[in-house]
Amino acid sequence: MQLVIFDWKWTLYHPPSKQLLPGAKELIEHLHAKDVKMVLVGKDQGGNMDEIVDKLDVRKYFHDIRFIKSAKTPEIFKEYIKELVPDQVWVIGDRIRGEIDTGNKVNARTVWMKVGNFSNEGPRSKEEEPDYTFHSLHDLLGLFGGAGDSAETEADG
Repeated sequence: MQLVIFDWKWTLYHPPSKQLLPGAKELIEHLHAKDVKMVLVGKDQGGNMDEIVDKLDVRKYFHDIRFIKSAKTPEIFKEYIKELVPDQVWVIGDRIRGEIDTGNKVNARTVWMKVGNFSNEGPRSKEEEPDYTFHSLHDLLGLFGGAGDSAETEADG
């Protein structure tokens, strides 16, 4: 694993509480300790997301943080992938028709965090199917060799 591209809202961050989701800090600390490059690409619709990232003290874990006002596109993800082997890149997000679809288009491995507002969205085609589906970041941690319990995952691919 060379790179993980994370979505922010409902993947690592819980907007209603303005806190990290359970297991988020543990996951990013684990990947950081393994020298995995991490990028955060999220939407900022006037919510001062950069300030929240600083308040939650997670900026130091990410190689880059980018909040955009538009949809996530393959071109945005490709900026970070460039010379990397695509199957060594992971895209983790809560939207099938956002991060997962876009991650699949750049041939990355995809992880759908089936939580929050888009947990019932579901794939409409093979192109939208994630490689893995998890219901918590604690469980996802097990996939990456951490203390999570990967036995509770749904492997979709």
